[in-house]
Amino acid sequence: MGKGLNIQVIYDDRALAKKGDFVVYEFSHIGIVLEDQSDNSNNIKTIEGNTNEPGRREGDGVYIKTRNCDLVKCYIRIFS
Repeated sequence: MGKGLNIQVIYDDRALAKKGDFVVYEFSHIGIVLEDQSDNSNNIKTIEGNTNEPGRREGDGVYIKTRNCDLVKCYIRIFS
């Protein structure tokens, strides 16, 4: 067996997203953060499935999205 993974669930709305974090939104949707969030940005860049160009849940594919952090419920960070 390999090493165990450490998982951190971050509910702090002041926390900055890190590349590779899972982001859980308030509207029952998830994505993966593509870039570290800068200190002065209130947006995160993610890749998300089951979505569409306008970002509605009637998805037709996988898209790169930029979303406001006000929509975030929590981040899930996995590290070894």
